[in-house]
Amino acid sequence: MEKQTYFRLSGCLGLMAGLLLVVPAWSVRLAAAEEPVPSPLTTGDPNIPLLELRWLLKPLPQSQLKVEADAWQGLLQEKVQQISDAEVTVLRQKEQIKQTKEAAEAAKDAKEAAAKAEAASTNATSGAQATKAAEEAKKKAEEARRAVAKAQELDAKAAADTNSQAALAVAQKVSDEQQAKAAEEGDTNAPAVAVAEVASPALQNVSTNAVTESTAQLENVASAVEAAADKQAAKKEVLLDTLTELRTQRADLIERLDLVLAELKAKGGEVATYENYATSAAQNLMDVSDSSAVWKFAVGWLKSEQGGMKWLLNISKFVAIFVVFWLLALLVGKATSKATSRARGMSELLRQFVNTVSRRAVLVLGLLFALSAIGIPIAPVVGVLTAAGFVIGFALQGTLSNFASGLLMLIYRPFDVGDAVEAGGASGSIAAMNLMTTRFNTWDNKVVIVPNNQIWGSVITNISRTSRRRVDMVFGIGYGDSMDKAQTILERIIAEHPKVLKDPAPVIRVNALGESSVDFIVRPWVLPADYWAVYWDVTRKVKEEFDREGVSIPFPQRDVHLYQEKD
Repeated sequence: MEKQTYFRLSGCLGLMAGLLLVVPAWSVRLAAAEEPVPSPLTTGDPNIPLLELRWLLKPLPQSQLKVEADAWQGLLQEKVQQISDAEVTVLRQKEQIKQTKEAAEAAKDAKEAAAKAEAASTNATSGAQATKAAEEAKKKAEEARRAVAKAQELDAKAAADTNSQAALAVAQKVSDEQQAKAAEEGDTNAPAVAVAEVASPALQNVSTNAVTESTAQLENVASAVEAAADKQAAKKEVLLDTLTELRTQRADLIERLDLVLAELKAKGGEVATYENYATSAAQNLMDVSDSSAVWKFAVGWLKSEQGGMKWLLNISKFVAIFVVFWLLALLVGKATSKATSRARGMSELLRQFVNTVSRRAVLVLGLLFALSAIGIPIAPVVGVLTAAGFVIGFALQGTLSNFASGLLMLIYRPFDVGDAVEAGGASGSIAAMNLMTTRFNTWDNKVVIVPNNQIWGSVITNISRTSRRRVDMVFGIGYGDSMDKAQTILERIIAEHPKVLKDPAPVIRVNALGESSVDFIVRPWVLPADYWAVYWDVTRKVKEEFDREGVSIPFPQRDVHLYQEKD
């Protein structure tokens, strides 16, 4: 008895524990089920202005933004469904028009054959010709019956197709809206197409029993079928106009969905699925063999605010902004040029570099601003340029080395434009320099372009940097000539030359006893621009004065002694 009581108590306690565990879970589920699903806040007006939509999205949390994204995607899906229905209906209309035209041609052929049969039966010279003409008329009439029946069958299928009827209803609504808008704007030439009329079976007044050998009846059949083809063509034109309007509405919805997705992504939401759907929904599938459809699409795109008009506006904005910044770059360049020309201690190369960089910086800023103005995000562009620069940097290490050497030369200024320089295996005056190369004008007027890295990595001799240069010359006299006399002649020549500087004083000394001459060094100081003039003038004058004063200028001599061997 005690054991039974114990087991009963244990069972009751276990049941109570289970209830304690299950009841909270049920209460959580019920609370979740009873929690109301938030409704979208921004889809009340599908044509809401973009700026207004952007501000409405700002305060929304991630959960509400997902609701907004679902709602806008639903509107987009509905619009894409309407476009798909209209596209399929256009394709079927194309086939209907084709079959109806074939039926009209067959009816015309049957009419002509019936007319020939009547003429043969009246004027035939033999019964065989009349019989043959009648058989031909009967054959053509049968072909006309089949063609008309096929056209009627296609028309009946189109009338029974719910998607086709939905597309026609949308076309009717769009057509009515366009006509109402045109009436408000005073456009009396707006096309008015009765969509409800052409939506009825195109061949409802054509009876399959109406095709007989009678020419009049066949004429009526041909006229009726041609009228049906015209109505179908009119219906197709309305559908094409509707497609243009629907594509414009789809583009508007995609633009607003993109705003919602951008805000959702900024707040940590997952948007890949929405973006993939929007990308797929934006694609246009077109039958290029249908010239009227292609033409309607092209014209509609050009006139659309999201198509040709948008691109025209963006291109106009881009060109206008870039032209403004180009003019601004010219003004900045002139202002920088004036500022650098007044700066002291700035080399001409550095002035050219600063002026060029300031102009190009304004142009680059204008390009980025113009891209941003037409809706192209700048951050991805900068990221791509940065990544490309990183890759190109590895591929063009030599070029970057030239770039760095050019910057160092601009900073430390080992030479300037117009300086006479020997560096990098070239010598001449510096004509120009950029961050990659330096251009020399050699003494014989050739242009030599040397990479900056080659110049910076070698010895640079700047002949023009100092205010004075020493001209080093050596003149020899014979061992039999008077050294004092030669000294006096050399001092007089140097003292009389107008371009030789008095300070520092020139140096004229006996320097060496050569193999065949006593050598004097002559070292006057001159301005850098007068170096070669003094060198050439003094050399000529020394020869003339030595000859006049009887001082010899020896040249190398050798004594050759011949010995004859005795036999």
